[in-house]
Amino acid sequence: MVGKLKFSKVTTTKYAMPYMLSNFIGQNKGVDLIIDVTNKVQVIESLELNKVDFAMVSVVPKKLNFERVELMQNKLYLIAGKRGLNKANLSEKKLFEQLPLIYREMGSATRVAMEQFIIKNKFDVRKKNRAYFL
Repeated sequence: MVGKLKFSKVTTTKYAMPYMLSNFIGQNKGVDLIIDVTNKVQVIESLELNKVDFAMVSVVPKKLNFERVELMQNKLYLIAGKRGLNKANLSEKKLFEQLPLIYREMGSATRVAMEQFIIKNKFDVRKKNRAYFL
């Protein structure tokens, strides 16, 4: 097989993609892979405009009509430094209220899931101590 294969993927898939492609690359040395690592909005736009052959995202938009393969479950966990974990005797609500949180960029599925969890549980988070990764 020869040619080009275009992928667009979100940053959270950086560990899964090489694993998923390793056998393919070994068996198809004539195929050049073009991989764009970007945010979810750009990945979806690339799909909508048919600029890529494949895309990898954690949350698939319902509005697009395409074939989908679920590769793995995407679990999210709250991670805290040692000082934060020393407060483990506090309730979950108190942890969210007292520890500063780091948010993903706007439009990130991880961020949306986190914000929905906070709203659903009516946690009052320390909003003034946010850090954004771009």
